Amino acid sequence: GAPAAAPAAAPAPVATPVVPIAPVITPPASTPAASPAVASPKTKIPDGPPPDLSEATEAVLTAIDKDSEEFWDLEEKVNAHIQGRNEDYVEKRIKAGKKPIRFILVGAETVKN
Repeated sequence: GAPAAAPAAAPAPVATPVVPIAPVITPPASTPAASPAVASPKTKIPDGPPPDLSEATEAVLTAIDKDSEEFWDLEEKVNAHIQGRNEDYVEKRIKAGKKPIRFILVGAETVKN
């Protein structure tokens, strides 16, 4: 076959903001909340936003060391999941004279609740 094209130059690293993820609580299947979301005519639905679950939830976040095997394994999983999902987008950016995008895992935390 034809020789492979030279890879495009990687863009300079950019500081990526860290976005905290709020814990999600899933009720057990035996609770009424697992039933279809239909309120009885007698049920009063409170006005306003739902309560903040993070205030009522006890969770411990522990940062994963970037130089650990656990972080490297997670980095591989993230890269494997993204692989093949954005090549067409990157190709269009390069053809438009823009830099390609890449995703970099900059940090991770475990949640224990």
